[in-house]
Amino acid sequence: MRESSHPGQLPDRILLCIFEQLSGDVSGWKQNANALYQCQLVNKHWSKFAEKELLNIFTNANLPPKEIANFASAVKATPRLANVVTNVIFYPETPKRNARFPLNADQNLAVILECCPNIEYFVSRTFIEFETLFTWKCLLETKTEHRKLKSFSFSDKWTSAEKADYRSLSLQHQDSLNKLVLFPYHSSRGVTEDTDFCDLKTKLSGFKSLEQLQIRGSLVTSSMVMELDQMLNDCPKTTYLLRLFECAFSSNHTYPTSVVPNYHIKKLEIVHPKLSVCSIIYFERKLKGLEDLALSVWLSECYESKDQCDEWWSHITNLFKPLAHYSFNIEDFSRDTYLKVIECAINMTMTIAKYKSADAPEFIVDFGESSRYIIEIKQNGSRLGLFKSKFTEQFLHNINLTEIAKIFEPYPPKAIKLLNSDHLFSPVDLMPEHTMSSYLIRENSEHLEAKRFKYIRNPRLDYTKGKELREMIDQGLIVLSRPN
Repeated sequence: MRESSHPGQLPDRILLCIFEQLSGDVSGWKQNANALYQCQLVNKHWSKFAEKELLNIFTNANLPPKEIANFASAVKATPRLANVVTNVIFYPETPKRNARFPLNADQNLAVILECCPNIEYFVSRTFIEFETLFTWKCLLETKTEHRKLKSFSFSDKWTSAEKADYRSLSLQHQDSLNKLVLFPYHSSRGVTEDTDFCDLKTKLSGFKSLEQLQIRGSLVTSSMVMELDQMLNDCPKTTYLLRLFECAFSSNHTYPTSVVPNYHIKKLEIVHPKLSVCSIIYFERKLKGLEDLALSVWLSECYESKDQCDEWWSHITNLFKPLAHYSFNIEDFSRDTYLKVIECAINMTMTIAKYKSADAPEFIVDFGESSRYIIEIKQNGSRLGLFKSKFTEQFLHNINLTEIAKIFEPYPPKAIKLLNSDHLFSPVDLMPEHTMSSYLIRENSEHLEAKRFKYIRNPRLDYTKGKELREMIDQGLIVLSRPN
């Protein structure tokens, strides 16, 4: 980018930063548009940069409620700018509980849809009720064709009451939608009685631009395996992402005897499923092109006995091994099984490391309030999270450091890091020699930065565990650390 040759003229990079700041501010669309209009009148040099950013705030319109009417008036008055509108995203200005719908919202949305035929995204970023009550209604009623519409639902948290409208809009924009959410409802006669779900499922192959397929199974008690298998056979080859939320895949469900491999699903996300060994084997056989897997489970819903546990971990390891990346979260904690879970998790990561000739994993224990999981095992861009942070108290009351050390002995990680641990241990637990005064841990590149601790014994850890921890630190097995 050239510098200005005129004395007193701002450099191009400074002008660009100023104008980008105006176009990126979602709080005052009309004010920013007027400012850019005025900038166009300064000189030809300013006009070039201002014109670009003026087009940008029309192309990507981020609208709080008070700006919807202003934007509707602008696109109605300026057809040239209306034609460049691609993304219209609505933002409520206040928290959800206090949010107010803008006056005449439906009339203004109708004007926007009438004047802007090239819209691709027409969604509410943080307020699902605005979508279901206004944007969906206006899209269903508009006479203007929107052949490029890719998405009309951002959060995907609409309820079963809106299923009929969702189906109608999805079929209306079948050629252009890039994401489809299926929300089956289980009646006494099964999901076949759910006409909204079945209608979308049978026409799945007609969604020619589909990239993401999402299935929410929270209202289904029967098996979804056969329906899922048929949908994977029917979905177009443009579909690369499959999301499954709260779907049951139990061992007593019926699985297809003959599986047609799917090679175009590259990413799989499974959240809170009942994931049996049979289902893991099914996904391994079905998704032959899979590269990335994100999985969150409650182990208490995946297996019951020790024999099932060993088999489950063996197959989940086989599923993860060939993948480029994975993110695996185990939500629940049990004092009876947590050592076994840690052992299986370490065995899995070391098996994968050996299979890929990868680096040894990094083992992190984080007791911070902002952490999502108590234990994380990281390895070459992949991660495994153990035990939701809400179980921290239970974990501390049941932790057996000696047994954990035995688990790691055959497979030493790079380092075992303890994050946000300074509030858990008293200096008595950490220092071999102490008095009744406060203590200073020496600064060391591999240990905590210098910090003073008050002499207060923390009841969350007893002296024996503190002593075990101190010995592991002395041996270099554990590194006290701070989050980056």
